[in-house]
Amino acid sequence: MKKKKATVRINFKAKVTSVIRDRADGKCSVPRCKNPTRGPAANSSGSVNLGMACHIYSASPDGPRGWGDKDENFIGSAENGLWCCQLHGSVIDKNEGEGYPVEVLFAWKALAEARATKLINDVPSPLGWVDTVELLRLAGAKRLPELKLWRYTLVAGVHLTGQTSLMQAAAAVTHSEYVQRFATTKFDTVPAEPSFTARVTYSTVDTVDKWVDVETRGSLIVRTEKDRKCLLPPGDIEVVYAEDSELKSLDHEDDLDFLTRLLRVDRSALFAIAEAMDVRLAPERLYFREGVLTDDEEPERTRTRYKPDGERYVEAYVRRSFGTETYSVVFNGLSTSEKGRLIVALLIAKARRISEERLTLLIVEDPISNFDKSNFLLLLNVIKDQPFQAIVCIPKFRYSDITIKGAEGVSLQPLDELEPWRLCWLPDQLYDF
Repeated sequence: MKKKKATVRINFKAKVTSVIRDRADGKCSVPRCKNPTRGPAANSSGSVNLGMACHIYSASPDGPRGWGDKDENFIGSAENGLWCCQLHGSVIDKNEGEGYPVEVLFAWKALAEARATKLINDVPSPLGWVDTVELLRLAGAKRLPELKLWRYTLVAGVHLTGQTSLMQAAAAVTHSEYVQRFATTKFDTVPAEPSFTARVTYSTVDTVDKWVDVETRGSLIVRTEKDRKCLLPPGDIEVVYAEDSELKSLDHEDDLDFLTRLLRVDRSALFAIAEAMDVRLAPERLYFREGVLTDDEEPERTRTRYKPDGERYVEAYVRRSFGTETYSVVFNGLSTSEKGRLIVALLIAKARRISEERLTLLIVEDPISNFDKSNFLLLLNVIKDQPFQAIVCIPKFRYSDITIKGAEGVSLQPLDELEPWRLCWLPDQLYDF
């Protein structure tokens, strides 16, 4: 394809602009924005337009987001248009579009159009957008960290910046036990003020502006939706996460018990998730069979393996190919990095399936602590093709491979794999020591 001249600019035709506006029901497509885009004019018969049709891929090849691999027909089509209020229509192109990549804008467009569709024929949609994760109260902290999320967010920072606390806070929206460490063991007293409060703010097709707070009061963990106490986790959002303490099997568990607990699913769902794993990240096929023990004196003789409770022990295996040969390796025979890849592949498969039903946020932190650079970049490539939002915490010993520290702060290395990602750097420690 010939290189496009920088002087080329493809503006939307009037009919295309109308389609872009109408597909968003005339509302700004930026999640949680309530700015009007049209209304009555000063005279009694006229109207005024306060909105604008914005290009996702830029109107010109040298614009903030360029043309990518798109041709002129796509650039000028309604498919490439985002309806915005004047404020956000201007903001998304500022500073060379920094913070507003095409992946984010297309996700916002899809959410806005799904909302309009719901108004027409009440078709449900799992689309949504998680906007922020923030700590509102943390006993003894000198500051309270906040994450502004994009479609794909990388998180890093100096030691003791609250990174894990933020991840656990987000996950607690779905599973409150992730903030159990902030609660006390005293069941007989409930303090007037919480010792820990976190908030996750998001939008769905049904709700433009929503937040869920998670707080600890003594031994109690309480969720509220816009100040209304929740009896159950909210049904319109799922956070998929696995922390370090969950990555080790318990003494009474076999491999099947361990993986169902880790993924928080039943056996049937685990088998389905194993079948749906992305082969780019975990090329091994996962399967299960009853465990056996070998007689040390007579290796050809085996006997059934049992758990402490007397049930048969089920082992997980991965099937590998080497040339024309196929062989199996028991799950516990894998290296720490190999186990991490397999676990993350399972988490991704779970998140992908849940995202068909409701807004889904995947958080990847502890399982990748031993990833080398190639496996880490591979993970980012796999996630960027998924239909959900994701947070990935950069392992501390990978900082020099992924980030650059300059006069204006920390930024991402200019690598193709990092192009869709945005960095959130947590610069300060939470506590004075």
